[in-house]
Amino acid sequence: MKNSTKEFLNLFDAICVYLFEFEKLYKRLNTKIKQIADLRIGYHTQPVENGNVHYLQAKNFDDEGNQVDDIDNYIVLDDTNGLYLLKDGDVLFAAKGNRNFAWTYHSSFGPAVASSVFIVLRPDITLVKPDFITTIFNLPQSQERFQILAAGSSIASIRKSELEAFIIPLPTLDIQDRILQLKDIHSKELSLTRSIMEHKQDLYNSVINTLIFQDHGQEN
Repeated sequence: MKNSTKEFLNLFDAICVYLFEFEKLYKRLNTKIKQIADLRIGYHTQPVENGNVHYLQAKNFDDEGNQVDDIDNYIVLDDTNGLYLLKDGDVLFAAKGNRNFAWTYHSSFGPAVASSVFIVLRPDITLVKPDFITTIFNLPQSQERFQILAAGSSIASIRKSELEAFIIPLPTLDIQDRILQLKDIHSKELSLTRSIMEHKQDLYNSVINTLIFQDHGQEN
């Protein structure tokens, strides 16, 4: 009887440990943004042409969160806006409008402040890679969820509290690294493919131009 009771208690303890570990794993794999990052709204002001800090706006990025334009708007750093200076690894999320892209800031970009169209996330790097958050946010599945959230407002926008409650999968840092390596390879392949397509188009135009105009003596 004592042996049976002891075996039962050991089994019960083992089940409790398993459930506890499973719960930790489940919570880790389904994590609210507020559990892994601090969030704040960007800085609202009127930019100037001459200043010493870049003022980042939605127009400076494409739908995938790639910077597409030279930054032509600035602000002059002071005690107030200095509190909004971006730090390496901050993630900008476009919360207003129909383009809810994300972009990771790196200090090599130079001093910058995000406009109020963005929610700025400061990730806990012991838990998550900043570029991993950006990658997750820019996925089509996440974009669909953002569109649903924004549709509930009279003006398309996502509130800070809604983004804080947004749930993402959170694998280990090692797996995050592997995912980001895959993303980097994919981006390079896409860039190479676009370059090849542009070259093919140029070659096609050249051949067509030769066949149509040169062969008929119409080339200028």
